[in-house]
Amino acid sequence: MGRKEKAILVILLFFLYTTYPIILTSLGIYVPIINPENVTAGSILFQVGLDILFVLFLLFLYRDTLKSVFRDFWDNKKQYIKTIFATYGLALVCYLAINALIVGLLKVQMPNNVLQQRLLDAAPIYLAISMLICTPVIEEVAFRKSFGVLIENKWAYIVLSGLLYGVFYICLSYTEPAQLLFILSCGVFGGFLAHSYYKTQNVLVPIAIHVIHNILFLLISIS
Repeated sequence: MGRKEKAILVILLFFLYTTYPIILTSLGIYVPIINPENVTAGSILFQVGLDILFVLFLLFLYRDTLKSVFRDFWDNKKQYIKTIFATYGLALVCYLAINALIVGLLKVQMPNNVLQQRLLDAAPIYLAISMLICTPVIEEVAFRKSFGVLIENKWAYIVLSGLLYGVFYICLSYTEPAQLLFILSCGVFGGFLAHSYYKTQNVLVPIAIHVIHNILFLLISIS
């Protein structure tokens, strides 16, 4: 299977991975969905199993290049670590500034915050596995690596990768129209991640940025 075929497959599977509850529910098929009113042991086990299966599939799909990706990161670790923290610093400032503006003007909360807080209380181990391993790997391979293969123009790739990331992140969880404005902050954050991948051509760089961001979120949540 070629690079473009793999990229298309990953994007299609990611779409199914994020929308399967909507699709199956519309067909009358019950699935143990995690939501703020339904944080149960069954829904958590189902989701963590699905997350791990997706990560294992990605590792299998890209098994031929895993060694070269890790070797490249190790050989260029000083440059890449500098890129990681420089990119994250800029991304975080922009992300927080846009969010503060939206919250200050419209008094709305970022979608997913309620669910993540419930999960932190009910299933902290699952939340840690999801936020520190599964989510960064799955989302960065889908939005950064896969779109990077399909879109050759630098700025088209950065804008589209960031925008689509924001759309998926917000549109699947918003509860009121004003929350759609958070697409902008998430899209800008995703754009910085895309730029880091375009610059290094190593998916471990945006994955590391994503992990650092989620660690910061967890530390703030438990403090």
